[in-house]
Amino acid sequence: MTEPRKAKTGETMDENFWGRAEEKADAGLDPSRLRRRVGRPTLGDEPAGLTAVRLPPEVRRALDDRAAEEHTSSSEVIRRALEQYLAS
Repeated sequence: MTEPRKAKTGETMDENFWGRAEEKADAGLDPSRLRRRVGRPTLGDEPAGLTAVRLPPEVRRALDDRAAEEHTSSSEVIRRALEQYLAS
């Protein structure tokens, strides 16, 4: 059996939790309580698309090693390699 999910406040997200959330939503939103959430940085003017690629284990290991060497993400290594390939 899995443990019940917890909210950031530590509360268990059960029926009571959702009932209180619904009551708060029905009462209205106080814009002064909104916070800007930090997310992934944009890669351009438009939202970036996601493309899944399957890699053989040895290629994945080489990719992870290269990313670690360059202190960057695997995604960044893939983006740079693909941009170079498409520009040639």
